[in-house]
Amino acid sequence: MRQLVITTFIPILICINSVNAQNIIRIHEKSNDKIAYSQIFQSAKLVKLETSPECLIGGIGTLKVDGDHLFAYDNRQETLFVFTIDGHFIAKIGTKGKGPGEMVNPAGFTLNRSKKQIEILDTGTKRILVFDYSGKYIKTNRSVWVRGFEKLSETNYIGYSYNGPFYSDDYAIGPMVLGIFNSQGRILKVFEGIRTIPGSISVVTHSNLFLSKDRNAYVVPIFQHGLFRIDTALNLVKVCDFVFDTKIPADHLLESTDFEAAVRDNSKKGYPGLISGIKVVNENLSFCYDYNRDMYCAFGKLSSNNTISVKRTNFLNDLALFETRFFVGSWDEGLIDIIEALDFKEEYKKVIQADKNLSIIKQPGIKDSILDLVKATNENDNPILIFYEYK
Repeated sequence: MRQLVITTFIPILICINSVNAQNIIRIHEKSNDKIAYSQIFQSAKLVKLETSPECLIGGIGTLKVDGDHLFAYDNRQETLFVFTIDGHFIAKIGTKGKGPGEMVNPAGFTLNRSKKQIEILDTGTKRILVFDYSGKYIKTNRSVWVRGFEKLSETNYIGYSYNGPFYSDDYAIGPMVLGIFNSQGRILKVFEGIRTIPGSISVVTHSNLFLSKDRNAYVVPIFQHGLFRIDTALNLVKVCDFVFDTKIPADHLLESTDFEAAVRDNSKKGYPGLISGIKVVNENLSFCYDYNRDMYCAFGKLSSNNTISVKRTNFLNDLALFETRFFVGSWDEGLIDIIEALDFKEEYKKVIQADKNLSIIKQPGIKDSILDLVKATNENDNPILIFYEYK
């Protein structure tokens, strides 16, 4: 067995481009306004995922879309399901083992859109398994040990690690690292400039690493209220700072060594909290955060200096009727929400009892499609996806 060597030989990026006044996005976290979805999105489409014994989903953790293909990663079964954009089942990938096309501990996936390939990270074996969109195994690339990753270019990946070292066969770096590695398992760069949290706190979690269509990676480090972009040339640039109404002590979260305790403490003291679920679609920015034990959703544009930021219970979904709790994925024109089949039927019953004409819905034609979907859905069916299109 090759000995693991701890070294500082890896190139380290310690300088982050500064941000000027127009790169500040202000967040009014105390807002109790009610906001209609039609102020943000122009339409919504509901898609029911096919249900059969071969494609029963336990719980969707990640959704990605490329053209007419939709990819749903089931965290409970550690299986990737491939559907058409209209919900028809194509394939599932997740055979356990160490052989070709098999995996020990899958931890997420990324898409190579130019080659129409799926790449699945297997942390158990430090490998990346490559499949085509039909689920056929193609090859295996080497990886480093990371918690999650995305594909920046044909040969390079961006990955993050927490509660364990970011390491290859030859080098190990401490936890809380965001770095670049290639398909030979070689570490190319580590972004030390945003690794500021002591202990075992993660720098970037799964929901705070987002890859846009043009392969720019957007990240929000844990306990930092700033958005960073990493491009295919491996440049790290601060896009903007998030500035809340409430003034937060500069060292309040940076001194934390316990993630869960910091979240609880944040809420008790009335500070706006951890940003999560970052997504950037065609310059449209969205994310969530905690404030006073409530969850807020924020929407804005990268070129703007403000957001619509509202408590989730204060959103009026006048496009698709159903309350959105957390956007699980994105597509070329907007965001994707998910509602379980049982919740879908129960929510419909509640609404129809209060409003038989569904007068809240302002989107033409969708009332009939919702009614048809309710009739065609059983409580144990696969989830329904809601595709929201930005204005």
